[in-house]
Amino acid sequence: MLLFVWILSGASGCQPSLTLPEGLPSCMRTRMGQILAEDPWEPTARIYEVTYQHQQAFFIPSHCCDIPSELYMPDCQLLCFPDGGLHGQGDGKCMDFEFQPDQAKLIWQDNRKSFLSP
Repeated sequence: MLLFVWILSGASGCQPSLTLPEGLPSCMRTRMGQILAEDPWEPTARIYEVTYQHQQAFFIPSHCCDIPSELYMPDCQLLCFPDGGLHGQGDGKCMDFEFQPDQAKLIWQDNRKSFLSP
């Protein structure tokens, strides 16, 4: 918990300040802190607000290889891993979910540069 507070406060001098949208569930705040505790992702870590089965949800796209993407409900329930993983099909629990960037709202992205970025 202290690491999370330290990261959000920007105390390290190396971490970017974190601007959080109003009403963001605690799990998304926690997930942001976890992402910022890692090396920057390539592609960039992003969290989107999406609609899944006529309800608000939060989608974190996969960032590498066999790592699955994540889909959360606002109550912080991890619904599924919609894609990615060894077979590219996620965990099979949300087979009807398809990420459509033009219908999603970007609510956060990690603006740190990865070592792969130019």
